[in-house]
Amino acid sequence: AAVPAGAIWNDTGGSTLQFLRLGSSARALGMGEAYGPVAAGAEAVYWNPGGMARLNRADLAYSHSDMLGLLRLEHLAYAAPLRRFGGVYGFSATMFHQEPISLVTNANQKVGSFSPHGESFAIAYARHLIIGEDHPLRDRGFFQDLWRHPGAWEPLDHEPEPWTGSLALGGALKFVSETIYDESAWAAALDVGAHFRPVDLPELSVSGVMRNLGSTPKFRTQSEALPLEGTAGVAIDLDMGRQRVIPAFEAA
Repeated sequence: AAVPAGAIWNDTGGSTLQFLRLGSSARALGMGEAYGPVAAGAEAVYWNPGGMARLNRADLAYSHSDMLGLLRLEHLAYAAPLRRFGGVYGFSATMFHQEPISLVTNANQKVGSFSPHGESFAIAYARHLIIGEDHPLRDRGFFQDLWRHPGAWEPLDHEPEPWTGSLALGGALKFVSETIYDESAWAAALDVGAHFRPVDLPELSVSGVMRNLGSTPKFRTQSEALPLEGTAGVAIDLDMGRQRVIPAFEAA
């Protein structure tokens, strides 16, 4: 469920390449886009590049969105561990296109049609870090850690340290473009994201993401900013026996 949203700026049409905000993945859209603290695998290339860091095998994701029969969005992403150098790398491609629009003269005579479209291509990298002095692979001894959640660790004997835990950092470099009739504009942009799980509560995930931080695309003489977004989120993975429930909250 998404709360009603209001415009932050008076100039609500003051950014271009709005297809970058449409989102991908049925799971993410079904969760009202509160997906930053939940994103993992190939889908994380779009939602939170830091979420890729916990991937231990290759992952492929594809989604198709058809909006009002007029707008279509295709998203394809791939991510895999980079075992020789550490971390996880990923790629994604997003294709947006509209149904043809009539091309008319000043006298309202139809002389053809055109289809606006946009593209985004990204390459991403993420790495997993341990924050705190008690590294799980250093001086731990056998049977001294409690593994109660995938991708997280917890020493059996330690003082509460909320700042200690598992940190995943990632970034995605994107090339984006948009074409309207015979005019095109392009830009380079960066997405950065982080996941943090505290050692005392590894079921909890806290996230922060910045998307579309980059150059300004220009149509002829008109320049418009990219749709810059910042999010902060939190989710908790509840194990209920045969079922798992993951409540998530994210502010954008």
